[in-house]
Amino acid sequence: MPKSALRFAHAPHTAELSRFMSSLVIGSEMLNEVADQFMPIMKQYRVFNFWEELQSEVDGTMTYVVDRDSAAPNWADTEQCGIRSPHSGMLKFDSTRDSGYIVITEALTRYTRSAPDAIKSRWINEKQFLDLEHRKQAEELLKPQLAFGSSMDEDAECSTEYYLVSHCSSIQFTGRKQQAQELKEKLRRPIISPDQKTRGQHKVVVIRGLEAPANLSFA
Repeated sequence: MPKSALRFAHAPHTAELSRFMSSLVIGSEMLNEVADQFMPIMKQYRVFNFWEELQSEVDGTMTYVVDRDSAAPNWADTEQCGIRSPHSGMLKFDSTRDSGYIVITEALTRYTRSAPDAIKSRWINEKQFLDLEHRKQAEELLKPQLAFGSSMDEDAECSTEYYLVSHCSSIQFTGRKQQAQELKEKLRRPIISPDQKTRGQHKVVVIRGLEAPANLSFA
């Protein structure tokens, strides 16, 4: 934080700003809380910290706007580099031969090239996690029926009552043809018990997806 900002923050007429600026001082409770929230997810990202190597003039005093310890904390699995510039010129380069420009573009090029494989791997892991979660949700939905069916006498007659719930489908709804065909095939398949005899059980199909009118129309 600039020293001039701290001086301005402690002026008598800026009590609210003073409290805000004080929360940005190194070691403050707010900064520690932000760091604690960021650390668990930091490994999901490629982090490259840069700091200013030249001081800036603030109110007639030469100082670092953001010092190295604040700009580039000693985090594991991160990259660090100084930019030979004051704070206001860290992203202003005279030419493509500027050392700061070379470092930044090289890092961006590496990240861009490695991104497709990293994203693909994350999508695979995410799909496996979601499939497991959805399977657990489906099993929870089926528990009452399974418990009820297991307690019934296998020779007992089952009576089924049918209810017709009126539903007005939207003429704007379209698509989902492949999913509708898969659903029909699942509902047509008979339920086979371990002894290869068809049981008079109800079929339950769990349709999952983001909450939206289209999903309700499909159901």
